[in-house]
Amino acid sequence: MGQGELEELRRQIDDMIDRGWIRPSESEFGAPVLFVPKKGGKLRMCIDCRGLNRITRKNAYPLPRIDDLLDAAGGCKVFSKIDLKSGYQQIEVDPSDQHKTAFKTRDGLYEFIVMPFGLTNAPATFQSLMDKVLRHQLNRFVVVYLDDILIFSKSMEEHVKHLEEVLQVLKDAQLHLNLEKSEFGRDSVIYLGHRLSVTGLEPEATKVEVIRNWPQPANVRELRSFLGLASYYQKFVPKFSVIAHPLSRLTSKNVVYAWCEKCETAFQALKEALVSHPVLRIADPNLTFVVTTDASQFGIGAVLQQDDGDGLHPLEYYSKRMPSHKRTKVHRHKPYGLLRPLPIPDGPGESVSIDFTDMGKVSTAGNSQVMVIVDRFSKFLNLIPLPPHAPTELVIEEFHQQYILQYGPQKTLVSDRDTRFISKDWKDFTAQIYDIKLNMTSGRHPEANGLAACNDVSLQKGGGTGCLGGRLAWKVTAQEAGRPLYLQEERKALPHLWYARIGDMLLEHNAGLRQRCLEVKVRWGSAWLWRAPQLEGGRRGTW
Repeated sequence: MGQGELEELRRQIDDMIDRGWIRPSESEFGAPVLFVPKKGGKLRMCIDCRGLNRITRKNAYPLPRIDDLLDAAGGCKVFSKIDLKSGYQQIEVDPSDQHKTAFKTRDGLYEFIVMPFGLTNAPATFQSLMDKVLRHQLNRFVVVYLDDILIFSKSMEEHVKHLEEVLQVLKDAQLHLNLEKSEFGRDSVIYLGHRLSVTGLEPEATKVEVIRNWPQPANVRELRSFLGLASYYQKFVPKFSVIAHPLSRLTSKNVVYAWCEKCETAFQALKEALVSHPVLRIADPNLTFVVTTDASQFGIGAVLQQDDGDGLHPLEYYSKRMPSHKRTKVHRHKPYGLLRPLPIPDGPGESVSIDFTDMGKVSTAGNSQVMVIVDRFSKFLNLIPLPPHAPTELVIEEFHQQYILQYGPQKTLVSDRDTRFISKDWKDFTAQIYDIKLNMTSGRHPEANGLAACNDVSLQKGGGTGCLGGRLAWKVTAQEAGRPLYLQEERKALPHLWYARIGDMLLEHNAGLRQRCLEVKVRWGSAWLWRAPQLEGGRRGTW
């Protein structure tokens, strides 16, 4: 220490001895002393208690959230702020522990009789005391953060009563006030770095001015100091984390501190955003909260609002840049395979989509299932009725008689993984006899065979709502040439009349295809004549 610091040290020690705060000691403990400059050029004596704090059992009593304290004053119009005079020094240290607070100077060893600054449990101890003293008034019209007490009321008459009650409680607890830093009966006060008034909440003007005049940080330490002060008011700045991202990146490990144009732009934008801050309303728990959220690849944001009769007003802005481990998802499965969509057929008859659908009831002919066959190029639809739980042999026979002999074999066939389609008999029939390539969908993905599946749904809806008045039922004739489905009138009442519209639906579907082809001829009970659109080079496909 220099000569000036030594003289200041002796002066402050003599003052604390006169106040009864310290006394000479012969303790085995001894913390070093240092000075920290205060506003106005004065020096504050500080005790380096890091060694003692490392071996101290921690007091877990919580300090209140500043946002919760400010929100408690919502809707109030009159405020008072009370500051305790040397608050920590109004608490006596247990006599058995006083020797542990000893500190060493050039003039000797001294120990504290009252609680000093720097002890790890000092804030928790003081907050616990204040909460116990003001427990009946707390959060009703009083909030307290360490030695800063805020009293708020909705009218002056009410405020006078609240003040009298609080002052009497502090007097009974023998806690002394600092009148120079206290304010009474104001319409706005500075509390915990915020200006609190009836209109809302805003940053303290002196803090904003400090941010405005902050010079360009020369190193990481100065940058962290700036971001620490700016972050204290981040709820006033929309997208704070997005604006501050270039600056926050410089404080990361393994990042070289290099001030660039992006950093300067972010630095100035952040200062401008804090200087031109909005006035935030104080939350009213009786009104509805409106939360608006947003997210991007790098962070999340939100704004909390309330409508007090003149539109939505912001209560708080929230912004957070997500860390890298939250922006990168962990893959816990094998990589997805390469997507290989089926090629589009060049013309009709090359590829069909096939599926089974259950109609729910059995017809007079003993059928309850329908094999749905859709041409993937022309969307031409064909239906083949089948009995319940039709075996593979019957499916092969009906498909051969009713479709292949009628329209010819295809190059590819798309189906799901029905047990009949994955059977050896079906594979031998399609591959060895007609050289048809099977394209099967993956398990539990019926949408991959959506062309046939969509017609399944239409078929169930159309057949299930039947035409009761027409009394028609569809039948199939198994002849050598293979005949398509046709309608035959039934003269007797049938209990399964919902099947009456299946043939109608089939004709309507295929007849609607004439908008995309040159000629479609439809006859009841006979074969279809399909003439495909004209192809390149003047060729015309016939099916």
